[in-house]
Amino acid sequence: MVEFGEFPWYNGQQWRVCHLSQEKRGPCMREQREAAILRQQFHIGNRKNYILSLVGKLLVVVMSISSSLIFTFVVESLEYQSIQKFLYGLAMVGVYIVANMACGLFRRKYQNTYLRKALTQFKNYVFSKILRQPISSYASGDTAKFISAFSNDLNSIEQNYLVGELNLFVEILNYVVTAAVLLILNVPLGITLVVSSLIAILVSFRFGGKVVKNEAETMEKASDFVAQTKDLLSGFTVIKSFQAENQIMSVFQEKNVELESTKQKRRASNDTVSLAGNIASILVSVIFLSVGFLLAFNGQISVGKIIGFYELSGNMLSPIRSLGVLVANRHAADALIQRIERDIEDTHTTQSRKATLSTAPTSITLRDLSFGYGNGRPVLHAINHTFEAGKRYALVGGSGSGKSTLLKLLVGFLPGYTGQIQYDGTELRQLDLDQLLEHVSMIQQEVFCFNSSIANNITMFRDFPQEELSHAIQRAGLSALCAAKGTDYLCGEGGCHLSGGERQRVSIARCLIRKSPIILVDEAEAALDNETASAVLQTILGLDSTMRIVVSHRLDAPILRQYDEILVLHNGSIEECGTFEDLLNRKGYFYSLYQISQ
Repeated sequence: MVEFGEFPWYNGQQWRVCHLSQEKRGPCMREQREAAILRQQFHIGNRKNYILSLVGKLLVVVMSISSSLIFTFVVESLEYQSIQKFLYGLAMVGVYIVANMACGLFRRKYQNTYLRKALTQFKNYVFSKILRQPISSYASGDTAKFISAFSNDLNSIEQNYLVGELNLFVEILNYVVTAAVLLILNVPLGITLVVSSLIAILVSFRFGGKVVKNEAETMEKASDFVAQTKDLLSGFTVIKSFQAENQIMSVFQEKNVELESTKQKRRASNDTVSLAGNIASILVSVIFLSVGFLLAFNGQISVGKIIGFYELSGNMLSPIRSLGVLVANRHAADALIQRIERDIEDTHTTQSRKATLSTAPTSITLRDLSFGYGNGRPVLHAINHTFEAGKRYALVGGSGSGKSTLLKLLVGFLPGYTGQIQYDGTELRQLDLDQLLEHVSMIQQEVFCFNSSIANNITMFRDFPQEELSHAIQRAGLSALCAAKGTDYLCGEGGCHLSGGERQRVSIARCLIRKSPIILVDEAEAALDNETASAVLQTILGLDSTMRIVVSHRLDAPILRQYDEILVLHNGSIEECGTFEDLLNRKGYFYSLYQISQ
């Protein structure tokens, strides 16, 4: 890949070019290496198409210079009134048209193939790195930066980095070859054009710094705009329910104005560089023609050659107008690539989780477990308990007592706890979380279904034997649904074509087909009616030989009697625990909760 040096206007500190002190250089050098790996995705298995794309661009330069030379030849034939030369010129025009068409087809084929493969590999690599992130990295719900990477950022990278690089190659090659041809044909004119154009190009570069800065600022604002739009649309039902359309429209407009104002600044900076290039090219043209006509007055060159050379000089004037913008935009696109690499940096490999569980865990032990979300108030405090394989546990308590937080801690969704969470005596911090999740499945209150078939949503796009799929469907209570609509039935975006109970049963089937020995259930019945909720819980409690830890806000005696142990949480601590009858007989905190629920 062609790499261009740093220009004087390039703000290295702001755009992380890594001109840093020695002690800070290590992490930044690592970031540069990671960004280099990201750039390599454009060329893995794609070198041939890249090289042939450059060859296609070279042919474009050859055709451009050839057209200027043919034009010069025809003009001279008219000046000297030579019919023979004119006919030769027409013949060359015919050959040029055929050759130009062939070159265009060649360039189109390999450039389009190169871009398709480069962008496909780049997106695949970025998405694979996103999928390798630990679940805790998504705790903030900040996914808009990834959406922006696949939309706004990617468009800029395609146009300003990939296509821009090919165009840079054309402009530089055009300049060098044209300069060589002019120096060969006429040394005084060649020197005049080279010197004046080089000065003009350097002048246009001086305006490029703002282009880089404004492009990066625009991408940041675009990412914020995507995040806000995603957030507003996610709350569409709330907006309509509370008739807040006008207020939300004001919020949207504010962010929209910010984005478009930033884009206006970006366009203005691009226009400034283009204007500087255009003015510079006009001045170079004036200098070139002045020297040319001075040579013609002295009889050193014909007027026809001046006109022809002026046409040829257009290949050197084009870089004056475009190089500043192309180089600036390419640097801005490179900054985007570095930003994407920072966003998808693989934190998974830095967590020192090396221990694995050779068999399914038989116990989960909590020792003095405490956790807070960073606001200073602990959500859980000094939790001590042991969960055993094959048993059924219920976590009950008032809102905010820490039930759901405890489940998330058990599967490593929330780092930063104190105390210990041990699987068969091995601390959770030392475990490979990916390997742990082979043994643990979680059913959440809001079940997400992909816009794919019921079968794919159960298998999570893996291949399972048909009998295993059928068995999971039957045990999860989905037989009637699949008989009526088929396993190929599309669930819709977010599972919108399924009822709440059906989505919960799909989630149960996911656990069953994986044969998870530990199932955590976070208020799976919260959004369901009583009948559906009871049926879903009965299905979960009937999953023998699995450890089931269920967070529930429904205190129904027939269900509660089926648990081996009920843990009652209050203010982040275990207030009491025991069977349903034991807790009622104690007439403590659980007894109060139960009486209120009745």
